[in-house]
Amino acid sequence: MVATVTEAQIDALAEILEERERATKEGVKNFVEPAAGTLVRVKSKRDHFIFGRRGTGKTSLLTKANVDLRGEGHITAEINLGDFSTHTYPDLIISVLITLFEGLQLCVYEYYQKAKKEHVEKTGFWSKLFKRNDNPRLKRIEYMIEEIKAIENELRGVLYAEDGATIKATTVAESAASGISRVGVGIETDVVNIEATEATSKTRKDTKGLEEAYKRNKIDYLKRKTIEYSAIIKKVYNNAAKDTYIFLDDLYRINWEDQPRLLEYIHNLTYRKNAWLKIGTIKYRSNWYQDGKPPLGLRLGDDAQEINLDTTLNDFSATKNFLRKVLLGFLNEVSIPKLDTIMTDGAFERLVLASGGVARDAIGILRRGLGVEREKQKGTLPFRLDAESINTAAGEYVDSVKSQDFNNDGTADLTHVFDSIKDFCIRKNKANCFLFDMAATKLKADIIAALADLRVIHLARVRETVSKQPGQVFQAYMLDIGFYTGIRKIKGLDMIEFWKTEQKEKLRRSSYIFDI
Repeated sequence: MVATVTEAQIDALAEILEERERATKEGVKNFVEPAAGTLVRVKSKRDHFIFGRRGTGKTSLLTKANVDLRGEGHITAEINLGDFSTHTYPDLIISVLITLFEGLQLCVYEYYQKAKKEHVEKTGFWSKLFKRNDNPRLKRIEYMIEEIKAIENELRGVLYAEDGATIKATTVAESAASGISRVGVGIETDVVNIEATEATSKTRKDTKGLEEAYKRNKIDYLKRKTIEYSAIIKKVYNNAAKDTYIFLDDLYRINWEDQPRLLEYIHNLTYRKNAWLKIGTIKYRSNWYQDGKPPLGLRLGDDAQEINLDTTLNDFSATKNFLRKVLLGFLNEVSIPKLDTIMTDGAFERLVLASGGVARDAIGILRRGLGVEREKQKGTLPFRLDAESINTAAGEYVDSVKSQDFNNDGTADLTHVFDSIKDFCIRKNKANCFLFDMAATKLKADIIAALADLRVIHLARVRETVSKQPGQVFQAYMLDIGFYTGIRKIKGLDMIEFWKTEQKEKLRRSSYIFDI
């Protein structure tokens, strides 16, 4: 007999799910590894890229690793690069450095307070009485904290220098209109000292020239300071005797051309300093290495290793188990013992498909499904979601979340190809899946991979063959459920249950082969 839930439990669960749709430090207690050993790898002494679609748990993994490592006494700094999405080079690097040193200073200070307390507790009565409790190591840490503060303050002055330049450039031009032929322009910092010669009344031209000069000076400044910043990071290790971990989340959200520049600069500071970079991002939207003389950024396999968080429908059983663990963590918070207490087996299976294995999408769809089911049942008990409620919720989720993500992250080319896929599946073949040739050009393969990263199609099978196409190998993809169920339900659409052995042959049709 299946236990029942109360209205209060449903309300509490809906509230928790809404709060946890986005990664938070409070959500660390519900963290579930997408694959065994993932957390251990992120905490290891190696630079890593953590790749995954939106909602696969990149931020949760980095946050969990950060909490654990700080608890073990390591020095860490957590930087959300999305905060700097509008910044351009070199201000981007300056802003990230300010945040980096703020994080290091806070962590070092916490370490200092702990070390000071331990030192005082170990100091005997007579040493305290005669003030013999001065500790050289603590003094060095105090001095290092002051050094980091000074670096932060100087960086802020450099960051805002351009704003001052713009204002003073206007003054230059206005003064020139009054007959002044030469005006000195500077800012209160040792970084720049620029003179405007024969300023004219063309304010915009003069302003742009000064801005470029300030930009050039900032770049030169950053180059000169590399050794100093690198030395500070080394000092952190020498004084704390623990490794430093720097978490850079959402690399993909900053300007494409600036991504390798940022990685190159930060890596130069941390290389061989017992400091490790952990970089979370979406793979197809990231530019981590730029070949050239010299090259920029980090090379996968050489400079940094890859950790892929994507759980796909290809291993349907493993993905179901992962999502079950994720959801049970929330259910346990409201004293619901089992998943089948609130949903049928068919509803859970549909939820796995609708989410494509992405934890955040499963959470969001389930939350909406609770609302759909409550509206349908009109307060009657027992409360239990069915597959149709999940279908409707999946459609709502496409409208409110996935479409918005697609508009933000997609391109005109991706939109065109996705429209072709929808037409191919829904109108031409009337099937939820399609096949894509693994031998296709890199450009075509990248487009399909990008659409999978955007969660509008989902990898269903890694390798499939077609009897009428000997020697060719295909990948099978499923069109996201939200585009053809619920209010968008398409009559006569063949729902291929590709994860079931008896349905495997249905995928191996030449008519399902899609080409861009």
